[in-house]
Amino acid sequence: MLTVDIIFIFIDDSLDWKNPTPQQIACRVLKNVKPGSIVLFHNGAKNTPTALPAILKTLQAEGYSIVPVSQLILKDHYTIDAAGMQIPNSAAKK
Repeated sequence: MLTVDIIFIFIDDSLDWKNPTPQQIACRVLKNVKPGSIVLFHNGAKNTPTALPAILKTLQAEGYSIVPVSQLILKDHYTIDAAGMQIPNSAAKK
């Protein structure tokens, strides 16, 4: 029997590229984040650097861990297919 671990990832777009105020960015992120979320921020968004400290402080106070995406990738015995799905090497060969 084949067993596959399924990881549910919720990607929340901060919409910071639309240049909302830092308070609007923080409100949107904090309202929508849930366990397993990956929050998307954009390089060069004008107000993101100002919004991030409050977002990170609040999320950490609520018990969330802030980690780089590289820590979420299953490396040992997994392959990432063309669709970006992580699958066990044994399933990739079938």
